[in-house]
Amino acid sequence: MSLYYLLLFFARFHDDPRVGSTFLNAGFLMISPVKVVGAGAMIAALISKRPAAAPPRQASALTGLFLFLPVLPLVESIASGNPIPNEWLSHVVSFILMLMTTRLLVCTEQRMRTTIRVFVFVYLFSTLWIFKQHFIQHQDRVFGLELDPNYEALGLVMVIPLAVWLGRHEPLVWPRRLALFSVPVLVYATLLTESRGGALALALLGFAGFVRLKRKGVILIACAAALPTAAMVMPEGFISRIQSTQISGIPGNGDEESSRIHFELARSGLLMMAASPAMGVGLGRFPKEVEKYNPRLVNLTGRPFIAHNTYLQIGAECGMPVLAIWLALMAGGIANLWRVERLVRGERMGDLAVAMRFALLAYSVTALFLTAEWVVPYWLMIFLSQNLREIAAAERPNATVIREAQAIGRHYPALGAQFADA
Repeated sequence: MSLYYLLLFFARFHDDPRVGSTFLNAGFLMISPVKVVGAGAMIAALISKRPAAAPPRQASALTGLFLFLPVLPLVESIASGNPIPNEWLSHVVSFILMLMTTRLLVCTEQRMRTTIRVFVFVYLFSTLWIFKQHFIQHQDRVFGLELDPNYEALGLVMVIPLAVWLGRHEPLVWPRRLALFSVPVLVYATLLTESRGGALALALLGFAGFVRLKRKGVILIACAAALPTAAMVMPEGFISRIQSTQISGIPGNGDEESSRIHFELARSGLLMMAASPAMGVGLGRFPKEVEKYNPRLVNLTGRPFIAHNTYLQIGAECGMPVLAIWLALMAGGIANLWRVERLVRGERMGDLAVAMRFALLAYSVTALFLTAEWVVPYWLMIFLSQNLREIAAAERPNATVIREAQAIGRHYPALGAQFADA
């Protein structure tokens, strides 16, 4: 498991030149330290003995769907004679390694909890780079380890629900306190990116969490008390970026130009999907084809762009069938998490399913503003959802017994004490 946890650490630093740089090109495959660690973790997963406490594996359509996902684009590219982007193929190999390693290794509740713990703490550690850029280098807008503010915000908002879960259910004292400390730190780091998509995802997470809370009045009072402090530490450009949203006319500043570009890119993606619904325009060809479908975009910017919308990028380049498979993977992951919540509602794993579902909610919103097919937090939640379902199914009898004992104890304290001793 140590190699797997090291892989989670390296994956966060994949754009760092010391960790993510390519030191060897083996055909289409770009060999980097991340891939070496991933290959090592995969080999260890294949040769290691499955723990005795691991639940039986269940049939899952997610694995088959994910392995089939790149097949159609490959066939379409070969049939149309379009070149296959090496970076895309390299991503496919990397995430297949992660899928197989995750499915094989994260097979007990202890391993699941440690995986979430490592993931949260790695992201907490990575915020040091954000605060360095903001407080020491005095950058107007931080870009973090992802080298892009929007992609940095995407990862941060997905980890926040996991940090909340860890703060509630971590059995060790210092990791629990560190997890609770990480929640406001991750929120503030997200705001420092000044990402409008990240801010929207934060707002939705806050609303969804508020709906689930029981003591809403206390939370409202606490939020009202924190508003003055929040106003003082809020980045200066954050409010202006929120206000500079324009979908027509001539942009007056960079933020208005960005929103105009996103709107025109969405128009381009829809036109491409309408023109080539079955096969798309080809992998990696969105920037090359955009001028044909929306000349006003090039007139506005003078250069082509990717779609900046995950759904439109996949549909436009690969066609509706591939987009349907991709959405089916997301729906399958969410369905697994719903199943876990029903199996062990109110238990540790049930609450983890809720946190992971919130993380996928944050992704689904932020992906409207980014081309983010290959991001580690998203696919890790999808891959872990099936493992979590297997663990929850094995623990359901124990959870049922505990709930029944608690119910008996409320009415018959003496019998409840006997159950507790047992």
